[in-house]
Amino acid sequence: MTAPRRTLAGYLLVPRRAEAVVKVWLVVLTALYARLALVDGTPGGVHGTPGAPAFAVDLLVTTAVLEGLVYQARYALNDLLGVRADRHHPGKAGRRLPAGPDGRATHGVVAAVLAGVVVRLVLAAVAVRWVAAPHLRGVLLAGCVAVLVVAVPYDALRVASAARARAAVAAGAGPRDLLRPGPAAVALFVLVGSGYAVRAIVGLAVGAPGHLPGLLIAVGGGCFAAFGSMFVTMTWAIDALNLLGPATRPPSGPATWPVTRSLADYPHLGPLLGEIARGPSAVLRVADVWADGEGASGGRDLLRPLAALGGLTWWNATFGTAFTAAAGLGAAIVNGATVRPAEAAVAAVGTVGAVAVVRTGRVWALAGAAGAVGAGAVLVAGRAGDAGAWVAGAFPVVCLGATYLAFRATTPATVRFDPADLLGPPTTAPGRAAGP
Repeated sequence: MTAPRRTLAGYLLVPRRAEAVVKVWLVVLTALYARLALVDGTPGGVHGTPGAPAFAVDLLVTTAVLEGLVYQARYALNDLLGVRADRHHPGKAGRRLPAGPDGRATHGVVAAVLAGVVVRLVLAAVAVRWVAAPHLRGVLLAGCVAVLVVAVPYDALRVASAARARAAVAAGAGPRDLLRPGPAAVALFVLVGSGYAVRAIVGLAVGAPGHLPGLLIAVGGGCFAAFGSMFVTMTWAIDALNLLGPATRPPSGPATWPVTRSLADYPHLGPLLGEIARGPSAVLRVADVWADGEGASGGRDLLRPLAALGGLTWWNATFGTAFTAAAGLGAAIVNGATVRPAEAAVAAVGTVGAVAVVRTGRVWALAGAAGAVGAGAVLVAGRAGDAGAWVAGAFPVVCLGATYLAFRATTPATVRFDPADLLGPPTTAPGRAAGP
C-alpha cells in the first residue's frame, strides 16, 4: 500500500510525525532516569516526591502539553515559514504542509494551520492551569514559554540567512561560497540545541520535583543543549546530500558532486556539507558549479557521509561536550544530586572516552568509556559494588554515545524516514521524485 500525501486533517492532527515519534522520548527518558536513579535509587530514597501513580500522570500531562501541543504548534509555524523552500526538497516535498497541484500551500491551508496553532496553544494554557498538578505548573509553564521564546530568534535567523543566500546566488555566488561557515550558521547551530535542553530540564524536574540543585540543572541543560546541537547538525549534514546533483566519478577516489541551487534555501546546510567534503577521509567532493536542475540521486542514498569523519567537526565537538557533561551528570545523580569536584573528575574521564569514541567510531570504545564512567560514579559516591548505581552513572553516556554512533552509520534515506513510510513507499511530489 502506498502512503498518501499529507492531508489537511492529518497535518492539523500531527504536523510533524517523525518528531512526534523520535523526540518525545527525551522528556520521558530524562524523567524516568531522574525518578529511578535519584528518587528510587538513592539509599534511603528522596522524600517529598509524588508517588508512582502521580508521577505517571505528571509525565503523561507534561509529554502531551510540551510535545503534543506546544512543540507541534512550533513546528507548524516553522513549516509555514519554510513552505517556499520545502516544496523543492526531496525529503520534505509532500510531507509537511499539504500542497496544491503546483506544490504550494493555498491561503485556506495557511489559515487552517494558523488556526490550529492557536488552538494548540490555548489547549496548552488550559492544561497547565487546570490539568497539571500544582507542583508541576511552574516548570511546565516555564518549559512552554522557553520553547516559544527560543523559536523567535531561531526562525528569524533562518529566514534572514536564506534571503541573503538567495541574493548572493542571484548575484553570481558559487556553491563553495555557501560552504564557508559564518556567524549566522554558528548561531543557528547553538540555538537549535536549546530545545533539547528545555526538554531535558523539564524531564529531570518532573522526575525529581524540587530536589535538583541549580548547578545540576545547569549541567543537565548544558549537556542536552550540546547533545541537541550534535543531533540536529548530524541530521542536517546527512540531509544536505539530498541537495546534490548527479556525480562525476573519477577512476579512483571519491566522486565529485555539483550542488543544486536549492542550497540557497537552506544556507545552514552549506558549512556542514563543507565539513563532509573536507579532508582525506571524505566520501565525496563538492564541485564549485551549480547542478542543472535537481538531478538524480546517483547513489547518494547509499552513502554514509559521517562514518569516517573522526576529526574536528561541529558535531564531533558538541558530542565531546555533551559526553563530558553527561559523565558528570551521571556521577552527580548517583551521589544524590550533589555536584562536587569529584564529579568533575568523572567528567574528565568522559572527555577521554568521548575522544576515543569519535576517533574510532566503534562500539567497543563506547563500552569502555561507559564502563569507566560508571565505575568512577560509584567510587566518588562511595557506593562500590552497587550495580544499580553503576548502571545509573553510565546510562547518560550510553544513550548519547549510542545516538552518536547510529548517526555515524546513517544514510540520507534513513534521515528522510517518516512514520507513514511504514505503510509503503511515499508518493511523489508534483513534478519530482519523492526521493533522490
